Parts: sequence; structure tokens; C-alpha cells
Amino acid sequence: MTPKFLIYLTLVAMLVVFSAPAAEGTFILLACLARSPFCPFRSTTPICPGTGSTYSPITRECA
Repeated sequence: MTPKFLIYLTLVAMLVVFSAPAAEGTFILLACLARSPFCPFRSTTPICPGTGSTYSPITRECA
């Protein structure tokens, strides 16, 4: 087998795997675990500088 054939075979296998309905959920899970910007559940809450301080959305300041 030539390397070119193996690359094509791998690409076809990847297309088959990612065409499955579960592939989208797996991609989202891996993106969130890796803290990727592709994760749809990333928080937009600002991060307060320093340790132990939390952001209050009511007063809009770090407390």
C-alpha cells in the first residue's frame, strides 16, 4: 500500500466518523475540556484581578 492510499483511507474514515450525530457532541465536549474558544458554554463573566475576589453582576465590581 502506498502512503497516499493510507492518507485517503484515513480521510474517508474521518469523514464517516464525523458524519455521525454523536461526533458534534464529542467535538463540543473536547473543545470545552480544552478551554477552546469554540466551546459554546464559555462564560462571559469578567475575571477579577487578584485571588479570592468574585465579580458581582449587580454592583458591577469585584468584591
